[in-house]
Parts: sequence; structure tokens; C-alpha cells
Amino acid sequence: MAAILHISDSLNISAVENAVAESLSRIRNHPFILKAHCGELTKEQTLRWVFCAGRESRTFPKILENMLASCAHPMIRSVLEENLNDE
Repeated sequence: MAAILHISDSLNISAVENAVAESLSRIRNHPFILKAHCGELTKEQTLRWVFCAGRESRTFPKILENMLASCAHPMIRSVLEENLNDE
């Protein structure tokens, strides 16, 4: 991300959207992701990814809870709560 975003009373939606777009672009163009989309991962790479994804999915709700505890911005809280409910 080009710049760290600081949340104040007003939320710059455009800056958030740009930051998300940049992050998604980096993810989409990561060599691992490109290989996965082409079906070129080895069995070992696939298994490692599955184990890591499982660990992350178990810890992600707590991360969202911690973020909610320290966030006062209503729009951001709403997005975090929605994500937490999806977990």
C-alpha cells in the first residue's frame, strides 16, 4: 500500500477503495496465486496452503474482535461486524 491510512471523523472512501484495489492486485499477481490458478502447484505446496489457510481461518475471528474493540468509526465497525458474522 502506498500510504498508511489514518481514520479520523471523516472517512475517505476513495482512499480505502484505492488501498483495497492495490492490495487485491498484489494478491492476484503473486506467483503462488498465479500458479494455483493455472493448476501448477505441487501436492506439497497445495497441502501446505490448506494447513496454513485452516490455521488462519481459526484465528481470524479473534483478529476481527480485537479490531472491533479498538475501532470507534461506525462505518468501519459495521464492516468488521459483518465480516465477523460471516465467520
